[in-house]
Amino acid sequence: MREIILNRRFLSFVGNPASGRVKEFIAALGVMILALSVAVPAIATPVKISGTPMQGSVGVFAIDSTSSRTVYLANQDNPAAVELYSVPIEGGVSPTKLHPDLVSGQEVDSFAISQDGSFVVFRADFETSGIQYNLYYVPITGGVAPIKLNPDLASNRSVQEFAISQDGSWVVYIADQDTDDVLELYTITISSPGSSTRLNSGLAAGGKVESFLISNDSQYVVYLADEAADNHFELNKVAIAGGIVTRVCPVATPATGYSVGAYKISENSSLIVYILQRDSGGYVLYCYGTGYGRISQDPAAGGHVSGFQLSADSTHAVYRYQETYGGGNPYSLYEVPIWGGDRTGLSGSLVPGGSVEADFLISPDSNRVVFRADKEIDQIVELYSVPTEPVLGPGEDIDDYIVQLSAEFTGNFGDVLDVFTITPDSSRVVYRADEAVDEVAELYSALIDQANSRVKLSGTMQTKGAVSQFMEITNDSQTVVFMADKSTDQIFELYGVPVTGGTPTRLSIDPMPPDSDVLGFSLSPNSLRVVYKADQDSSGTDELYSESLATSPESSTYMLWTR
Repeated sequence: MREIILNRRFLSFVGNPASGRVKEFIAALGVMILALSVAVPAIATPVKISGTPMQGSVGVFAIDSTSSRTVYLANQDNPAAVELYSVPIEGGVSPTKLHPDLVSGQEVDSFAISQDGSFVVFRADFETSGIQYNLYYVPITGGVAPIKLNPDLASNRSVQEFAISQDGSWVVYIADQDTDDVLELYTITISSPGSSTRLNSGLAAGGKVESFLISNDSQYVVYLADEAADNHFELNKVAIAGGIVTRVCPVATPATGYSVGAYKISENSSLIVYILQRDSGGYVLYCYGTGYGRISQDPAAGGHVSGFQLSADSTHAVYRYQETYGGGNPYSLYEVPIWGGDRTGLSGSLVPGGSVEADFLISPDSNRVVFRADKEIDQIVELYSVPTEPVLGPGEDIDDYIVQLSAEFTGNFGDVLDVFTITPDSSRVVYRADEAVDEVAELYSALIDQANSRVKLSGTMQTKGAVSQFMEITNDSQTVVFMADKSTDQIFELYGVPVTGGTPTRLSIDPMPPDSDVLGFSLSPNSLRVVYKADQDSSGTDELYSESLATSPESSTYMLWTR
């Protein structure tokens, strides 16, 4: 079909209902009106959603999974009390305080939103200001008094960290609930507040629960604690409801010299992968399923695993490895099946002095690994992509499969900077680099598996401008939102641009007043809105604003389709 674009003036001629020419025109041309569309991009008109007046500033904020509401901390009504608020993401109504008014000196310290977006759990010192913190539950829309979740605590005792299970049934937390200054792990159901179960086994003298993770299937908890010997941390697994504790690592004591460092649970909840540290040197990657075993190189020569990632399909671990620990020795990148097997080097040959940086990523579809390294010129960091599980043919090596995504830097400047990201659909990589002007960080996008495919996203920058580390891609993989002082030095504003390239659109107020900045932002899961924090109305007073990421009409252009 052939598209005809008609402006308002033309439509006023043929589209006047009082004119007999409408039927005559349509009959003559066989035109069927199918749609009205927008031709002119919208000008940003962000809406303040944090309400007025603002006595202090907004702190932490988050958008719920349904993209309906924003929850935030602020000393909004009382400059000496940090309180918790909820507001529809599009604004239009005053925020709802999710608890009774606090007195000066009290605070809500932190919060988490349930996976279904229906309720909020928060930590606050309602009962003893600045001394004792408890956990509370409240619907995200408010309207009822919060319910305290944990049992009453003795004076000077508090809940520390906490998390909500994916299914929304459980809250797991660390507290010195039973013994003063001894941090242990507890679980409680949302449906039975006040009745908790301790999850950990007994601790060594001076021991504590250091951290924990809940499995995605909400069935078990993995926690790190020095149960056998003080400061030698072991990893343990226990059902989320409590029960038998299973150690998932070698015994960690001064005699064995072991202690567990970083750890992760696979996406499908079937495996636990962790770094086992040795007092004698050498950090090793282990995996636990029904038993535990080493999956990285034998550390007999003093090798060192420094960070790892698990693929989203729960099949592979990718880790950064130093053959000989310390002394400025280079790091390389390796892949191994998560349950163990043959290891494959992914970073290929490195120039003398070259090394892989720590911020490598596996694509969401698990097919590729993206990494930064000074692979070709020492101290010049470039961006590369490689298959997660390369299959090498006769006479091939891994360098035949590595694709350089960034520019070829040949001078004495140019680097791909820290913080890059991959689109949710795994098609592109978005990164910062000073490719054109030394120390001017600009934003680029490249196809994840093609060299020479990069496009600049940030547009023209003022002389001293830079794209900040804060950037995010919408879940539909269409738009990159970023912060930059594009127009005025040290005045950071918010922009959006198609991930495939185009002209950036300012999403924050235009212009941003002097001495004001965008300080942070979050994208709605449905990719339709951005909520950002800025002091755009009053310098030094941080407030929340919401802006649409969709185009909305400023002037009308009409589309007619002919047969």
